[in-house]
Amino acid sequence: IYNKDLIYEDYRSMYICPRCETTLSQFEVAEGYKNIKDLSVVAKFELIDENKTYILSWTTTPWTLIGNVALAVGDEILYIKLEKDGIKYIIAKKLKENFKKELKGFKIIEEFKGKDLIGKKYKPLFDYFYEENRGWEIVSANFVTIEDGTGVVHIAPAFGEEDMLLGKEKDLPFIQHVGMDGYIIDEAIEFKGLNVKPRDNVQSTDVSIIKYLAKKDLLFFKQQYEHSYPHCWRCSTPLINYATSSYFVAITKIKEKAIELSKEINWSPNHIKEGRFGKWLEGAKDWSISRQRFWASVIPIWKCNKCEEEKVFGSVAELEEISKEKVTDLHKHVVDKISFQCKCKGIMNRVPDVLDTWFDSGSMPYAQHHYPFENKEKFEDSFPAEFIAEGIDQTRAWFYYLHMISVGIKNSLAFKNAIVNGMVLAEDGKKMSKSLDNFSDPIDMINE
Repeated sequence: IYNKDLIYEDYRSMYICPRCETTLSQFEVAEGYKNIKDLSVVAKFELIDENKTYILSWTTTPWTLIGNVALAVGDEILYIKLEKDGIKYIIAKKLKENFKKELKGFKIIEEFKGKDLIGKKYKPLFDYFYEENRGWEIVSANFVTIEDGTGVVHIAPAFGEEDMLLGKEKDLPFIQHVGMDGYIIDEAIEFKGLNVKPRDNVQSTDVSIIKYLAKKDLLFFKQQYEHSYPHCWRCSTPLINYATSSYFVAITKIKEKAIELSKEINWSPNHIKEGRFGKWLEGAKDWSISRQRFWASVIPIWKCNKCEEEKVFGSVAELEEISKEKVTDLHKHVVDKISFQCKCKGIMNRVPDVLDTWFDSGSMPYAQHHYPFENKEKFEDSFPAEFIAEGIDQTRAWFYYLHMISVGIKNSLAFKNAIVNGMVLAEDGKKMSKSLDNFSDPIDMINE
C-alpha cells in the first residue's frame, strides 16, 4: 500500500480517547455515540479599540475557550450593534431573537456586514498564551452560518478540523492547552490538572470555566443541552477533538474504484449492498491507522532522526538484512530497540505508534496463508473468498476493511458473497457485553 503512494503522515484534528491516549478511526468514532447533557455558553469578547463593546460568540465546548485565538464571521452576514447603559454587543441580526431575555432593553444603533469587522482586535478571555502582535482578532470564514448561536464562531485551531485549517490559512497561534491524556497543562494556572471530559462528571471542567467567565463579567449566556456525543468504543470515555499526527491510508484516492467493485458483491439481506455498506463507502474518509497503544502490530516504518528519510519494511528478513540484527519477536518493546544508520549518517528509529487492529483484520486473507512468502498458489486459488459471514455491525468494520485493503493492494474484491446476521440484544436494548454487565451466565441460564 505504501509503494502505491496510499500511505502518508499528516497532522490533523481527529477524535482521540484521552484515557487510552490514542487516535480513533472514523468507524471507531461512529460506534460510540451516546446522548449526554452538556453545557454551552456565549462569551463576551471585548474589542480593544471600542470601550465596553463586546462581540458575542457561542460554543458547545467551553473548555476550548482557553485555546481561543480568533473569532470568525461571515463576510456577507448582516450583524448589528446593540447598546444599553453604555454597554454594546455585536451579534448576527437574524439571531438577536434567540436572546430576548438577555437583550431586553438593548437598542440597535448600527448595522453592518461581517467584512466590516475583519481585522478588529479583542482582549483574550484568558491571557496565559497571549501574543500581542499575532492572533486575537476577527477573521473571515466561509463555514460561519446563522442557523444557531450568535453568527460568530470561536476559533481554537488545536481542537477542531475547520479551526485548524483556518489557523493555517490565517497564520494564527496554535495553543494546545490540553495533553493527549485530557488534562489541562500547568500554564493555564487556574485550571491546571483538570480533565476536560472526566468520565464521572463530564460537565465539571466546563462549570469551572463558566464560573471564571462569570466572575470576570465575560459570560453573556449559558445553557444546558442534551446531544449525541462520541465516546470511546473500548472504555466509554468521552472523546475530544484534538490536533495530532497520524499515518493515514488514502482511502479517498481509491474510493471510486472501491464503490465500483462493491457492486459485484452479493449480500444477504440484499439491502445491505446499497444500505449500510454502500452508504458507509460513499462517506468514507482517509483512514487513520496510527494508535498510541502497546499491544498491537507495530507500524513497520523507520524514520531518520536527522533527515527524516523513511524506510518501510515488508518482511522480517528485510529488517534483519539492513539492521544486522536477528529478529525473533515483533512486539513493540522488542523492535523499538532496533536502529540502524541512515545514508545521511543519522540514526533510523521505528516510529513509536502501532497499527489500528482493524488493519490486522482487513489483512486476514493474506496473513492466514503467510502470503506472499508462502502458499502463493493456495492463496491465489482461494482469493477472493467465495463466501464470508458476520454480524451487521461488521458492515463498517471487518467487511469494510477487507474490501478497502483488497482494493488498495489487489484492485480486487476480497469476497464475492456475504451473509449478514442481526444482533441479539440484552433486555436493556443494548448489546450484550461484559463491560455493561447486562447478560446472564450461560450455565445459570441452562439451570434456570
